[in-house]
Amino acid sequence: MQTKGMKIWSGINVALGVLAYTVLLDGIWFWAGFICAAAAIILGNKGRRSPEKGKRICSVTGIVLAVGAAVCYLALMLLHGYSMPDIL
Repeated sequence: MQTKGMKIWSGINVALGVLAYTVLLDGIWFWAGFICAAAAIILGNKGRRSPEKGKRICSVTGIVLAVGAAVCYLALMLLHGYSMPDIL
C-alpha cells in the first residue's frame, strides 16, 4: 500500500510533467514550464528508485512528459526556422 505522502509526491510529479508543456507559450509561461520540467525530472529520478510500483510508474510518467515537452519545444522552434544557437 502506498502512503498518502507517496501518492501526493507521485501526483505532484505527474502534474509537473504536464505543466512542463507551458514551455510552448511565451514570456513567463516559458520559464514556468522550464521550471516544472526540471522539477519533474528531479522528482522523477528520485521516485524511480522507490520500492513502490505505483510511485515508480508516476515518476517515469512525469519524466516522459517533461522530456516530451522539451522535444516538442525544440521541434517547434526548428520548424519555425530558428537555428540551434538561437534556441539555446
